[in-house]
Formats: sequence, structure tokens, C-alpha cells
Amino acid sequence: MIAAAGLKFSRLNVHWPATEKTPGTYDWSYYDRIAARLRARNIRPLFILGDSNPLYAPAVPGHGTLTAPTLSAPTTSNALRAFSKWAAAVATHFAPYDPILELWNEPDRGFWPPRSDVHQYVALASSACTAIRAAVPQATIIGPAAALAFSNADPHPPFLEAVIASPLIRCLDAISVHYYVGTGELARDWQALRRAIAAAAASAGVQRPPNAVCTEAGFSTGGAKSFAHPLPNEDAQAFYLIRATLMNLYSAVPITILYDWRDDGDDPGNREHRYGLVRRDRSVKPAYRALATLTGSFSGYRVVCARRSVRGQVTFVLDRRPQTTLVTWNELHPDALALPPGVRVKRLTDLYGNVLAPAADGSSVPVPMDSAIYVDLVETAEPDALCKELPGRPL
Repeated sequence: MIAAAGLKFSRLNVHWPATEKTPGTYDWSYYDRIAARLRARNIRPLFILGDSNPLYAPAVPGHGTLTAPTLSAPTTSNALRAFSKWAAAVATHFAPYDPILELWNEPDRGFWPPRSDVHQYVALASSACTAIRAAVPQATIIGPAAALAFSNADPHPPFLEAVIASPLIRCLDAISVHYYVGTGELARDWQALRRAIAAAAASAGVQRPPNAVCTEAGFSTGGAKSFAHPLPNEDAQAFYLIRATLMNLYSAVPITILYDWRDDGDDPGNREHRYGLVRRDRSVKPAYRALATLTGSFSGYRVVCARRSVRGQVTFVLDRRPQTTLVTWNELHPDALALPPGVRVKRLTDLYGNVLAPAADGSSVPVPMDSAIYVDLVETAEPDALCKELPGRPL
């Protein structure tokens, strides 16, 4: 089902304690089966290397998002050596599958027991990255999978800024972050992250700065309504995930991992249970259908531009000659979308590929709240010229 939706990456944990139960002895059989099944479907694995092992770490009280007692992060010299050796072994064993290797998950928000410590994280990630590079020089290594990235609310996330400014910038292929809900200012957030990366790389004398990737973006269909979680329903999830995906493509982000593939539970009041693209029984949500429509209809297209008008309408221009398509929604007045003047419309469809009819005068299209439409144009002038005619400012 993942392959049928046109998705090309799958992010999953490689559990250290499950693969090293005796010091220095590794059992990869479980992950061998997964990797083989992914490769058979042309899906590239993204392995999270982010667990402690009771062989090397003591139990500590939980904190933050981890409230139960758990294992300490690997911070002792013995634990660092063992983790780095194990990470290099992961890279070596799975090199034929060309995995992306992510060093830990959200060490800035509760997943670095007993408490987040950027100096400890950088020490571990630097040691592991160096060991992986020595074993598999061509490996793709990313981190830190930061939960707290650049945003209007937090223009200087201290943990992430410290990681970017550290010597780790010399080893990583990409800085990975997590952006949830898909804020309308996401393009600016990516710009801020790229500026920080470029400045740190220049200061460190790195000629090829790390890229920027999104290894979690999601919107739950469960839980209670709140300011940050306005519409816990399945159509809203579809729209927000499409919006975030397009924002990331516009921002030249090469990888977006959508959290989560399958609902983790059956309680509709539990927000953590309902992030899936499919339900617990694997029946598809609208988000799955919307993503399949996006990947199936627009594979090979380039994002030419994106603009936001003063009335809140956002328009992307997608092009694969000879076809040009607009993707548009309105963040302030979502009841009707205005079509650009002078364009000749071939077809209008919603997020799921259903054909829509414009208003009688042809000037606007009624849409459900929090949704978007695709506007296939009759052959037009160059898309770059069309971008200049669209109202508003670039995202």
C-alpha cells in the first residue's frame, strides 16, 4: 500500500537492544526481512539509530514525553564506543540497501533520558558518524531529528542551533527536523534553517553544507479540539499533509516523512492513536487517497513558484511541459477560491481527483473548508511568466 501510494521512503527504528543481546554479537535477521521487502517495492529505508541498550546503560527516571522509567542515553565512554561500533555495523550490513541513517530521534524533547543535553548528543552523534564514515564512506547520515526547529514562535531553537554550530556539521549529509501541522509560514522556517546551516558551514570551512530534510510531519485525526489542533477530522488531515508536502517541495526539501503510516490505536479521543494515513484495520483515510493523487498525477513536475495574496490565497505553479497546473487554497477565506484572470482552464479537480465545476461566471470555485484544488490549464505561456502575473508575494 505504501508503494501503491507513490511513497519512496520508509522511516523505522533499528532497535539496538533487539540486535545486540550479547556484547559485540549482532542479529540482523528481523531487519533483513524488512529491508528486502522494501527494496522489492522500490522503497528506500530510513533507519533511526536511537535506542539505548541495557548492556551499556542503566535505568533512569522518565521525564518530558517519557514519563515511565527508561534507560539512560548512551553517555559513558563505554556506551559511546559500543553505540558507535554498533552504528558502523548497521551501516556495513545494510549498505546494499543504501539506507539513510538518522542519529537518534528528538533528543531535544524527551528522548534523551534522563534529560536533553546537547553536548552529550553531539559527542555521541560525532562518534557514531565518524565510525560510520570509516566503515562505509558513501553512507548517507542525518540528524538530529529535532522536534524544536526554526519557527516564528522559536526563531532561535537553542538545541538545534548548537548542533548546527558544532563540529558535527562536518560529518552529516543533512540536518533533519520535524515540522507538524504544516504551518503556512513553513517556507520561511526552512529558509531560516538553511541560513543557519550555511553560516555554520562557512565558519567551519565546509564547502558543501548539509542539506535540510523533514523526517516527521503529521496531523492527527483524534483527540480534542484546541488552538493548535483545530480540526481533528480526516479531510483536514489530508489537506494539511498535502499543504506541508507542497511547502517542502517548494523549499527544495528532498525528503518528507509523513507520520504515521498506520493508526497506533483505536481510541478516537487519544491524539497519539490517530496520526496514521490508514486506520488500524488498514482501511484508507482521505490523506492516503490525497497523497496517491498527488504522487500519481504530478510525478516529474517541478514547483515553479508559490505566492500568497493579501486575501490569504496560496497558489503553487507546477509544470511538466506541456502541462501546467495550479494548486491553490485560501487560508483566510476558504469558502471560495478565485481563479487567476486570463487563464484558460482545462479541468478542475479536488485533492482526491474528483472533477469540480466552477461558479457560473467562471471566476471562483466553491471548496470545502480547509481544502485545495488542482487547476489544469490549457497550454499557456511560460510558467515563469505566469508566476509574475499571480497576485501576492512569494512564500
